[in-house]
Amino acid sequence: MLGLLCLPQAHAFQIHQPIDDSLVEQMDCLPPARELLSVEAIKALPDAQWQQCSYSKSGGLNQGYSDGNFWFRWQASPSDLDRWIEVDYPLLDHVDVYWVSQGEVVEEYQLGDQKPFNQRPVDHRNFLFPVPHNTGEHTLYMRIQTTSAVQFSFRLWDLESFFEYDQQKIMALGVLYGMLIIMGLYNIFVYFAVRETVYLHYVGYVLSLLLFMVALNGLGYQYLWSRWGGLNDRILLQGIAFTIIFSLLFARDFLRIYPHTHPKSSRIVKIILWAASGLVVASLFLPYFYVIRVLIICTILACVMGLFAGFYRQVEGYGVARFYLYSWSLFMLGAILVALNKFDVLPSNMITEYSMLFGTGVGTVVLSAALAVRLNDEKNKRYHAQAEALRVQRESVELLEERVKERTSALREANEKLEKLSNTDSLTGLNNRRSLDELLAMEVKRTCRTGAPLSAMMMDIDRFKAFNDTHGHQVGDACLKAVAGVIASTAQRPSDVVGRYGGEEFCVLLPDTPLDGAQIIAERIRAAVENLDFTVSGQRVPVTISIGVSELTYCASDSGKALVEAADEALYSAKSAGRNCVRLALDSSQPESVE
Repeated sequence: MLGLLCLPQAHAFQIHQPIDDSLVEQMDCLPPARELLSVEAIKALPDAQWQQCSYSKSGGLNQGYSDGNFWFRWQASPSDLDRWIEVDYPLLDHVDVYWVSQGEVVEEYQLGDQKPFNQRPVDHRNFLFPVPHNTGEHTLYMRIQTTSAVQFSFRLWDLESFFEYDQQKIMALGVLYGMLIIMGLYNIFVYFAVRETVYLHYVGYVLSLLLFMVALNGLGYQYLWSRWGGLNDRILLQGIAFTIIFSLLFARDFLRIYPHTHPKSSRIVKIILWAASGLVVASLFLPYFYVIRVLIICTILACVMGLFAGFYRQVEGYGVARFYLYSWSLFMLGAILVALNKFDVLPSNMITEYSMLFGTGVGTVVLSAALAVRLNDEKNKRYHAQAEALRVQRESVELLEERVKERTSALREANEKLEKLSNTDSLTGLNNRRSLDELLAMEVKRTCRTGAPLSAMMMDIDRFKAFNDTHGHQVGDACLKAVAGVIASTAQRPSDVVGRYGGEEFCVLLPDTPLDGAQIIAERIRAAVENLDFTVSGQRVPVTISIGVSELTYCASDSGKALVEAADEALYSAKSAGRNCVRLALDSSQPESVE
């Protein structure tokens, strides 16, 4: 771990590297000034007024809090590469970029979290802008002014490598944010179950921390409030203030620091709470530049108070206080690593940059575990008094679960039967019209997605009305069953769909089957029906069937309907041709226009 901290770049984490990650070393800069000069005035300044930028070990700038105007100059050599410059601190208020060639401004960008997000050349939480890549030399003039910390790095990237590298950071933040959301949801359910405010304060702490982190990393401005420039600073202040409030409320309830037990500590907590509450209101009206300084002081006081309270309660013998100490220590360790990086003692890498975030994330999980332990301890204290009641309750619950399981199983079986009945023709046992329509839609979507062929057959028992009139409906029903059995036994692939379309009409869907293959199957069905040994009163009665075959020829919203209609038209052609034959829909209708 110590070795990784001392590496200038943690290559185990940073696989994709920028073209140049130390542009500050190549830049000239002007001392910060209150006066806002135009780019024309800046260009006219003599070279003697420019000086090489001073930079930290990590290759970035760290000027603390200053609301002056910082100007930077960099000479871009000609290149055909698609190069982009990244300014990696999303809280900067104004980032004005000017590319100058032969004394004229050829490109300019007005960026910053005070500007609408859609003005950025690339949708990203950091500031990215392109480097001109023609044969001439270009000079970059850039003004940065902000009320937040003047702390950032310049890096030169190709865009593909940048987003591949950035994906690693997004994954790390996703793990952290997901951890916080899960802990918050879990404990809000626990709160509704036990109705203890300590869980509600913990949820408030987690959500406030999440709000602060989303604003700090620029993801909130990118995805949530990108239409409102300047709102990100206010939300950041609110996130810090509410994090202080809920962390102290949680510490007070978790460690049981009450006025009647710990009057001095309780009084200090109350003072910090009132100060943070006042800052919540002040952050809505007062400038960020002043509020953030007071918030930093309150944050330090809250951290010290939390660490002291946890240690004191541990000394007093309050068992779960050790978990609070573990969590607070992880957070403090992360904050120390970040501070050492900001003071240029440790270089910038994934560990020093995100140590506080992950220390906070892991510490949050530890606090959640501590709440579970605390809840378990309280349960153990009541265990002996409630042992018999719990045993009876357990038996009742087991009996209830068994009954629920039995009824659920019976209900599931009944639902399955109902589902089968709702999709099955009661006479033939084949799919009914409703089921056919659903399966047709599914097969059309699959065919349009995969490009595999799909054919359909519409078939009708010849002269069935006369057959019914002659032999009666019961014999007619028997005939329908026999014909259905022949069709199902012939189109017997697992993927084939056979159903009764209505009356004496049947429909067969043949996935992965072209028209000529469907014709072969149709002939088999026709011949099998013709050879059916169907007898009435001991006498064989001939039964024949006419079949129309079509193939899906286009994909549109009405493809399934057109497929069936084409097969139906071919069926009518077979009837007109004398019945007991197969006809193909070779002229299947096409849509008038296909987009």
